[in-house]
Order: sequence, then C-alpha cells, then structure tokens
Amino acid sequence: MREWSIGFKYAIAQNAKLKLSSPIGSVFGVDDEDIETFNKLGIYTVYDLLTFSREDFKQEVYHNSPQQYFTIIRAYFSIVENLMRALPPIKDFLPESVIREKGLMPLGEVIKWFHSDEYAKEKLSYAKRRLAFNEIFLIQCGLKLARQKSVSQGQGVSCKSNGELVKKVINSLPFDLTTDQRKAFKDIAQDMEIHIPMRRLVQGDVGSGKTVVSMLALVKAVENGYQGVMMAPTEILAVQHYNNFVDSLGKFGIKVGLLSASITRSKRKREEVYKKIANHELDIVVGTHALIQDEVKFAKLGIAITDEQHRFGVAQRAKLANKYDINPDVLAMTATPIPRTLSLTIYGDLDVSVIKQMPAGRKPIETTVHTARQRRSAYSLVRKEILKGRQAYVVCPLRASSNSDAYSAEEIYEMLTDGYLKGIQGALIHGKMKAAEKDNVMERFKNGEIKYIVSTTVIEVGVNVPNATVMVIENAERFGLAQLHQLRGRVGRGSFQS
Repeated sequence: MREWSIGFKYAIAQNAKLKLSSPIGSVFGVDDEDIETFNKLGIYTVYDLLTFSREDFKQEVYHNSPQQYFTIIRAYFSIVENLMRALPPIKDFLPESVIREKGLMPLGEVIKWFHSDEYAKEKLSYAKRRLAFNEIFLIQCGLKLARQKSVSQGQGVSCKSNGELVKKVINSLPFDLTTDQRKAFKDIAQDMEIHIPMRRLVQGDVGSGKTVVSMLALVKAVENGYQGVMMAPTEILAVQHYNNFVDSLGKFGIKVGLLSASITRSKRKREEVYKKIANHELDIVVGTHALIQDEVKFAKLGIAITDEQHRFGVAQRAKLANKYDINPDVLAMTATPIPRTLSLTIYGDLDVSVIKQMPAGRKPIETTVHTARQRRSAYSLVRKEILKGRQAYVVCPLRASSNSDAYSAEEIYEMLTDGYLKGIQGALIHGKMKAAEKDNVMERFKNGEIKYIVSTTVIEVGVNVPNATVMVIENAERFGLAQLHQLRGRVGRGSFQS
C-alpha cells in the first residue's frame, strides 16, 4: 500500500505519487498495482474520474485498454470509500422530528450513498427527494429572512383610511371596478395604513385593470401628503400612463410629472423636473429608468410602483425604493401568469394580489397558428378586419434584414404596402426611431388615421388601442412565451372580438 494525500480539485499521478490540490489532510490507501496505471495516465481531475461513463471517455480509455478503464473505476471508488470513512459524522440541519414526519433520508446517509458504488433505484429516489427538499426549504428560509429584514429595516410611511379624494376618483371612473380590482386595492390600502413598509405584487392578465388599481394607490399616498412614483420599462408605456393620469387626476388638482429619456436629453427640462420633484411641486412622477438616476431626489416619497416588474433588475427596483429617507411602500405589477407554488418560490418575500376578472364586455381572444404557406390567409383576415373599421398590429423579431431566415419589420412593411394590404394606410415603428417619430405614429394609430402598424417588440407593453382587434406575429418561434403573452395583450382591449 502507498499513502496518497487526497483533496477535492485535481488528482496528479506522477512518480508513483498521487497528489491533489487543496488537500484536506487525510490519508488513504490505494493498491500498488493501481499506481502503475495512474503513472501512465498522467493527470486526471476528479471531474474526469466522475465522467468515466461518458462515451468520449470510453473511446479514449476503455476501447484502448479495458483494464485501465476498470482500474480507474476501482481506484476512484476506493479513494471515495476511504474518504467517506474518514469523514466525521455529518450533522443534519433538520430536526429529527421533521425528518421522521416528512419521511426523509438523513443528510449523512444521502451524502455517503451518492459517493458509493451501490446502486438502488429506491434509494436514489429517497436521496434525490431529500436534496430537493433541502433546496426548497433553504430558499423559503432565505425568503423568510428577507421578509423579516424588510419589516425590521425601520419605520415606513403610514396613511389614514381612504378619504374623500380616493372616493371621488373612484366615483369619477367611467366604469365600475371588478370584484378582483376592489379586493386588490383593499389589500394595498390595508398595507399602506400600517407602519410596516408594504411589499406587494399585483399579478393580472394583460388588460385586467392593474393600472387603475395602482393609480388609486398613488392617489391614496397623495391624499396623505406623500409623493408617488411609477417606473415603466419603455417610454411609450410611461407616456401613456402619464397621459392617463393627467386626464383622470388633473381635475382633482393632482400634479403629475413625466421623466423619460427624451426629457433628460434637454438639460433645462431635466433640471426643471428634478427641481419640481425635490420641492414637492409634483405629487406623482411617471417615468422610465431615468427615475433611478442619483440626481432624482423626492421631498416626501410615500409609494414606489414598478410596472412590468420582470423587465427590471433587482438592483433597479431597489434603487427606486431607496429614493427617500423613510422606507416607502413598494408595489410591483406583472402580467406574466405565475402559478401559486412558483410565486411562493420567486416572490416569497412579497404579498401577492391576483386580478383574474377581466373588465365587463371583454371577449376571449382567439389564437391560431399559421405556417408560411398560409401567410395569404392570415393577412386576408387582417384586411377583412380593417375593412370592418378595426385596426391591426404586425410584429416582427427584427428591425432590418439580416442573414437569418426571419422576416424583418422593414421587409414585411414593404411586402404589405405592395401586396396584401395595398391601398390601406399603414406605418412602420421600431426602437431606432426618434421618440418624436414614434409618438407621432402611435398618436395617428390611436386616432384611427393609420389602420395598421408593422413593428418590433417596441409595442410589447403598454400600447392601448381598443379598436385594434388582430395581431400577426411573424416568426413567432423567435419570441419567448412571456413576450407572446404580452404581445397578445395589445388586442382584445375593447368590446370587439379579437
């Protein structure tokens, strides 16, 4: 027998001596007959030894010398077996009562089993179940700690019960709130009335009315003397929110401001908005990523809202919430469907409100799949809808032509104007256009002057044209499910069948 130092990273067989980097100080035995083989093989990492079942490894070693191949296997398990014997007892972090109640395999037994050459499907199932339980349990513990930390970080803002201003805004709405919208706002209002900072996620399908609920939360903050901020992922969506808030809240004396890329380009306009925010001359500020710039300082921030929260990073959302000395209430909104179990895993540190009901008069959207050969029939439907007085979207994965097999927005626009939709007023819109140009196209589309637009995913979120009833998505396989879900939400926003 020869003594070899064993560690975890690299095994070096050289001069009849096996050394591993990062040694742990234990000593193990390997038969002399195996040393010759290791000397010939040179250097193998522990990872290599673990992959002896891979086909390329068999080609390299087994086919050349089966004896060497099985020697490596035997030596590997000999080393691991001695390592397992030398390990001190592994203390399980779960109480014995939980292990018994859940029928779990003890942690020490799991680790030793996974490092042995014993193979039993029954034990494999139990061992994998224990490791899976560990992952979920530890994630939940981490989220619980994060939740407790956010609660104990200091005193948050506190609002009074809904007053006259909130009631007047609700009564002025041109529609009745759905039951789910009322429940979601009730949850939010209750959170805002305690000193613990609110951390809530509102999940609802596209067009379910999340924006109205968030607007009421902003009004509640304003009624109690605080400012409110809403951050949107695109300038189109931010401008739309701004216009809607001005129309709905301006008559009640609520001052709404906009801060986006087009404004920040002008130093004069930018500094003017910064000053109004800092002096509390604006009650509500709507904007894009420009809101998280260091120069933006609120006089008395009460609530920070992130729309389409999945489009922002964790650090970006946190920076928005840290715009005031006292921890403001935080509200996030998403249209991506989240199963309850998954929401507990991903958003375990947030309370979740779900809006399932759609506003009255909305009809289910019909979705069909067409192949490239059926393009004519797809655009025949678009033409038919436009002739009925409706409008349409055509979405492409690329702006300009490339070497790929996907159609670009420019190519499709040219194809439609010269062919399928010839004689019908259309327009092209994409992210490379100037903000003023995009705004002009969208305004003409909303007014009905433009009957269809060919676009990239710049219209993925926020565009609200109730008269639009049909959307064609070219090369749909190039989009993710969340993107397709968002795009589909651009139609079906009115009472017409989409």
